[in-house]
Amino acid sequence: MLCRLRIRVGAVRRRSGSRDGGCRLGLDRRTVERVLGLVLLIWAGLWPRVLEAGEPVFIGRVVVHTLDVFGPEELKSFLNRGANALHVVTRESTVRRLLIFEEGDVYDPATLAEAERNLRALGLFRSVSIVAGEVRDGVVDVEVNVQDAWTVQIDPSVGSGGGAVGGGIALGERNMLGLGARVGVAFAKDPDRTYRSVDLLVPNFFLPFATARALYSSNSDGYERILEVQRPFYSTASRWSAAIAVADTQRDEFTYEEGGAVRDTFGADHFRLLAAYGIALPAREAYASRLSIGIDFREDRFRQASTGETGSLPADRQFRYVFLQYEALHADFLKWNYVNQDDRYEDIRVGPRVLLRLGISPAAFGVAETTGIVGLELGAGLRVGASGFVQARMAWNSRIGPRLENSLASASVLYVRRFETAPRQTFVAQLSGLRGWNLDADVQIFADALSGLRAYRLRAFEGDTRIILNLEHRIFSRMQWFGAISPGLAVFFDAGLVGSPTRSLSLQETKMDAGLGLRFAVAWAPGMNVFRVDAGYAFQRDPAGHKGLLISFSVGQAF
Repeated sequence: MLCRLRIRVGAVRRRSGSRDGGCRLGLDRRTVERVLGLVLLIWAGLWPRVLEAGEPVFIGRVVVHTLDVFGPEELKSFLNRGANALHVVTRESTVRRLLIFEEGDVYDPATLAEAERNLRALGLFRSVSIVAGEVRDGVVDVEVNVQDAWTVQIDPSVGSGGGAVGGGIALGERNMLGLGARVGVAFAKDPDRTYRSVDLLVPNFFLPFATARALYSSNSDGYERILEVQRPFYSTASRWSAAIAVADTQRDEFTYEEGGAVRDTFGADHFRLLAAYGIALPAREAYASRLSIGIDFREDRFRQASTGETGSLPADRQFRYVFLQYEALHADFLKWNYVNQDDRYEDIRVGPRVLLRLGISPAAFGVAETTGIVGLELGAGLRVGASGFVQARMAWNSRIGPRLENSLASASVLYVRRFETAPRQTFVAQLSGLRGWNLDADVQIFADALSGLRAYRLRAFEGDTRIILNLEHRIFSRMQWFGAISPGLAVFFDAGLVGSPTRSLSLQETKMDAGLGLRFAVAWAPGMNVFRVDAGYAFQRDPAGHKGLLISFSVGQAF
């Protein structure tokens, strides 16, 4: 008997027979997607692993629960009740569009774990959990639970790092109408300029997992305009990525003497056009490898500053790169709290990752000379028992012409050890280094409060080599002030070395500081998860003669 295969997009239509005595078999869209999914599994080399585990299990119902910023047990405080009243809860449809699986897919616990990490990384939720139920007849139901974070921005901000004070105010919403869109306006001032900006981000821009962002900033010394659309490799199983971005910036820039005094002031116009497309190579389990090709056009032009001040101008630069990039990674993460974000969980990569980027800017593209570009990034982690881990990273980026130009190499090793005590405590240590060769005239390397020497003023020490050690013991009280803010304490020690062509690294020139810090964790507001106040004492003088106590305050951990 001959059979006809009918594929319909919609409901399944079953017929027992036809006029010619044959039969018709109707397949709905879900069945087609399952078949195609199995074909992809075979092509990617994953199907043997599924067969080894027995019959495949499929995802049945996906149930999504969205909760307000504060649950019923937290509504005793008027602050919490007011926050809930002003907040629009994330829509169930928004969460579903952000998931990397759906009903009918082959069930894989690693995919659920990755989807949970993706949701946490958005900064829209206080907590995320994705849980699979029991397997019944080859089907498993999945429950997705998210609790919203406070995404309304009424954010007066102020910061003081290394003796320089800046501040401003931001108004906006990071989860507009529960759709995951971001819109905001901001006004801010730092030691260099005043900013006024409008920022808009639209998720699922025409395609699932694609985002579009537009930013316009009118500053006291120029402007900044950014427009970008990208669809990243949103999971280890995603097959392709694409991006296009344009950035145009005009502002005054400065070079500094050691100690912080301004050396030169000049205007700078920066333009960049980036477009790239990537494909995923066959993967196995949690391993992924990707190959991307793209263009990276850059122009850096320098002129007299808007204030009319004249200094030594860096040479203009123009590049038209065509590049090829390879990335390989293992999606192995730790899900830990009480590291950087108090009791809020974060995902810490311990799986290895390597990225290699090679490009060429040929003179035939209208630039002065042919140059190359190379970039290398390596990272890996290691679990140390049940309560610790080590994370190591290194990177090197350089232009290649007659010699290496604007070449920067960096490396760091981070060690974290948690203590299951009351109150909870965590010890964090980091050793980092940075080395530059033939740097562009507008690029400088400093050792100061922003680079890890917390009791030394901005731009205290300059060189082409920097090594810094940070030690910090963090104590989390697990208390709740007003049902919303968790206080904590930190004790820290920093030490650093700076070298240059005229000053070699010497242990006798080590700069050291120590101090005490207060931490205020705000788990319900991801944009300001930790507010810190540090009082540090510098034991050696900087070139300007400063030493002793320095108090600074800002958002986020120091390292």
